Amino acid sequence: MIKKIVIAVLVLVVLALAAMKLIATKKEIADAPTPAMLSYSIQTIVPHQATLKQTNTFLAQVLSDKEVNISTKLSGVIKKMLVSESQQVKKGELLLEIDAKSLYANLNTLKDQLRVQKNDLKYAQEVHNRNTKLYEAKAISKESFDASKLQLLSKEANYEATKDKITALKVDMTYLQVRAPFDGVISVLFMHEGDLAAPSKPILSLNTPAQKMRISYASTSQDVEVGDEVLRNKEPIGFISKIYPNTKNNLNIAEVKLTKAQNLKNDSYISVDVVISTVSGCSVASNTLLHEKEHTFVLVYKDNKFVKNAVNVLIENGESAIIEPCIKNKVAQASESKLSILPFYKNIKLIGDNDE
Repeated sequence: MIKKIVIAVLVLVVLALAAMKLIATKKEIADAPTPAMLSYSIQTIVPHQATLKQTNTFLAQVLSDKEVNISTKLSGVIKKMLVSESQQVKKGELLLEIDAKSLYANLNTLKDQLRVQKNDLKYAQEVHNRNTKLYEAKAISKESFDASKLQLLSKEANYEATKDKITALKVDMTYLQVRAPFDGVISVLFMHEGDLAAPSKPILSLNTPAQKMRISYASTSQDVEVGDEVLRNKEPIGFISKIYPNTKNNLNIAEVKLTKAQNLKNDSYISVDVVISTVSGCSVASNTLLHEKEHTFVLVYKDNKFVKNAVNVLIENGESAIIEPCIKNKVAQASESKLSILPFYKNIKLIGDNDE
């Protein structure tokens, strides 16, 4: 019996201690200060009016604006090569000389032939003059008169034909001295002194210092067009001047006329941007857009909180976008993961223009 009473007393003591502990804990909780609501900082910007260019990037080949392979109209051994690769030349400057001894031999032969024909022509003229007087005096027949006239005409024709051959040969001989057709730079020497030049073989290549570019691209819904601006490192350097009618390797080809000289070697490749559209309107940074399945939103700051506002994106270039309708309030600027949770926060610290 006494044992049971002791146990009961112990239980009551334990319960009393537990109750006292619970009361003390509740008091500590009640007396503890209320924690401050978590704050969330977000960058904001105000949309503004701007003009935005949308571009496509292409690989461009740098070429000389004008390039020709120079050959000779006459076959012959190259006697003198007066230029070297990378040398700048002026229009009309002598580049090389062809040794064609056969031409000089033919010229001397034709000159000898012309002297003989000149004497023959003189004799035929004298005979015809004499026969004319005899025919007028009815001393010879008409057949004899006509024969002397035909003989004279034949000699005249032969004489003129030889003169024409000499003139043509002299013209051909001017091609023995090959001159620059325009100001330029010697890019390649295909032949050297002692090589046999022929009309079908290029001797050297001549380029103009001015350059152009050529881009190749597949057909898309946003093809380039003549007049489109071309950028390099976001700076204008030229425009599309020509779209070739034929494709190469199933790719379209466009030519770029440079308005700003580029310090690049011919046949080098660089990346350029072609402006395919330009739109003016309400501009925001690309990282203010929240793309969801059905709509695109910006997070607009109203009544001390952010709310989603659906917009249409007219153009976007990776850095900025033009939207409609235009938003006049501040909009949040952050990653899409952060933008998506902004409507659930109430205590938000704004960071941006005119924000403390």
